[in-house]
Amino acid sequence: MANQVAEAIVVPVDGETNEDGYPSPEGKPFYYKSDYVHDKSRPAMNIENFNFSAKPTIVNLVRTVLKERTPQINKEGQEDIFQFFDVGMWVEYRGNDMKWKLGVVNRVVRQAPDDWDYDEDGAVVPEYKFVYYYNVGSEGLVSKDNIRAPEEGLQAVFGMRPWLWQQFTLLQLEKRLRFDADHEDDFDEIDNLRFGKLRWDAWLKAEENSDFYEHFEQQPQVAKELLQSHIFTPFDLIDFVTERLDEWDYDDEDISVYTYLAVIGSGVGMSIITMCIQIITPLLLLYNNMLLSDGEPSARFFVDELTAEPENTTRFLPRTDWDTFCNQNGRPEGKILITLVLFIYAASVVPDSLLMFFRVSGGSNTTYSKINSLRQIIWEQNDDSVLQQIGYKIDRYMNTGYICLLYSIMLFILFNTPLVLDLILNALAIEFIHRIDEELADADWWDEGNRWIRAGTAELVIQGTLRLEVMKNPKRLCKMYDIDPKEYKEALGNASLCDERCAERDEASWDYLSEKEWIFRKNAEVAKRLDNDYALLEFTKPNTQFGYFAGFLVKLGLRKSGVFNRYHAYRTWSRWEKILFLPKIPDHMDDFENKNTLNKKKIKGWATEDSDYVEFGKHVTSVLLGRDVIQSVMLSIEHGHAFQIPLRIVIGVLEMFFYAIQVVFPFFIASCFFIIPICY
Repeated sequence: MANQVAEAIVVPVDGETNEDGYPSPEGKPFYYKSDYVHDKSRPAMNIENFNFSAKPTIVNLVRTVLKERTPQINKEGQEDIFQFFDVGMWVEYRGNDMKWKLGVVNRVVRQAPDDWDYDEDGAVVPEYKFVYYYNVGSEGLVSKDNIRAPEEGLQAVFGMRPWLWQQFTLLQLEKRLRFDADHEDDFDEIDNLRFGKLRWDAWLKAEENSDFYEHFEQQPQVAKELLQSHIFTPFDLIDFVTERLDEWDYDDEDISVYTYLAVIGSGVGMSIITMCIQIITPLLLLYNNMLLSDGEPSARFFVDELTAEPENTTRFLPRTDWDTFCNQNGRPEGKILITLVLFIYAASVVPDSLLMFFRVSGGSNTTYSKINSLRQIIWEQNDDSVLQQIGYKIDRYMNTGYICLLYSIMLFILFNTPLVLDLILNALAIEFIHRIDEELADADWWDEGNRWIRAGTAELVIQGTLRLEVMKNPKRLCKMYDIDPKEYKEALGNASLCDERCAERDEASWDYLSEKEWIFRKNAEVAKRLDNDYALLEFTKPNTQFGYFAGFLVKLGLRKSGVFNRYHAYRTWSRWEKILFLPKIPDHMDDFENKNTLNKKKIKGWATEDSDYVEFGKHVTSVLLGRDVIQSVMLSIEHGHAFQIPLRIVIGVLEMFFYAIQVVFPFFIASCFFIIPICY
């Protein structure tokens, strides 16, 4: 495959095709050989007998990191492209669920860029930079932004020290970022990838890191580039989610006030008000509809015609029996109208609810679905706040089973409505109730320019990458980052990296400030001495809050964290500097194919060939069978969060209930096609 000359068909926008299907401007066939050929001096990978479903080993992953790549040679004999991954290599790829999974490359697809130029004869002006995509696992056309070298292979080559640096630097980045549109450190202004690269270079060449730097320089160039690309992933993703608004469209109509609570952990007041409206309004409509009795023979409940109250005054709800309920006394025009409503439900509401169910699970490519995927990662790590947990699950409930319940209630109301005009008005009322949470989030006053939700999504990337529970536990930290427990104890004793008092001391110290931070603090002191509030705000990071309720809690001293200010207790810089260079350096990977230590290692797992829809089905099954509840409770026990167990049980049971309603809803609508025409 690697020795074949690639061919490309380039189609002009206004070109016509000939009888063979090729574009032919001015009647001329337009079919060109690519200007690229593979270097024939390098052996091609033999894939004829390659087993793409085989289980990977650590050796497979190390091979991806260390194997020499095939460069692309243009017609002038110059190397112009360095293709990182070839067919048969094990890589990590990121799907719509925002998780990195192991898979094997089964095809490399080369496409011409969108900005091809044409000369006056319609021929292509030579361009040598193609865009590469990869088919990996069940995913097709995976871009370079969503593929990287396998983590375990890189760790076998370079050790865990770069990953500990990543944790440290993300905490530094979170300290630097602001939510301040008029400031140079605003999250929209900072180049997060550059921030990471500058600190990587300083750390890599630090005197204390000389042993790692020596080991790093001995590795192939491709391995060094793959490591850096992997380590910079979260920094690059923060830039991506805040700047690439063509792919992360925060005007997504599914984003609601509950999404803000799930992402930011604030906005409680509006969420409560909205939920009360969405729950109480349909219940009041239902109760009022059951009480109505105007003497019509179509009345389906036993009520007093004069008082419109239940006949049995000891009962709050009116009563009925099957003969009264299914009295077949509805007006013909009403029967026709409600049957049409059923057809609308079957053709529109049921498919829309199922697609929304799929988007909520994180399997879709929409911005809302990808935000839910990031939230799911943090939920599984048990690193989210209580308000984030509640908001995340309420958002899920209100976009799955609640919608089905709402339409079922409205269908019941329509069935019990004798007047045609009331049928129409009630049918319209549901749309307002259904979409009010999304409409409020779309209002201009709620989040102008979508800045809050973009900042919250950037925080999710940091939150999903940090291993907060590991930082709290020295034993787990040493195990994860390959630190000798004796060396850790000599450096920090039994202290962890999470300590509020130590963080306050280190933040107040001048010893752990960068040059810019030092200048800012000096200026802040001068501004404070001169009582210049404007300058003080410029040089001091504010504790920004989303929503009045959160700001009120801060004033009462009941809340400390704010946007880009969640991890103050982990800014124990004096402790970080003592353990940052402790992770061990692995042995050299000479003749790694025959290393017994590598062959004995087990990897965490690899991706299946299942599509997103199959994975979605497995997720729904897991929830309905209660597996998710059990896993959630076990995770809380593992992390020592016993106080969260009751909340997670309640959340899990409610999720099972709403998922069950969502699954039953299509069958309920189908049964109504038989019941309503007979009983109305």
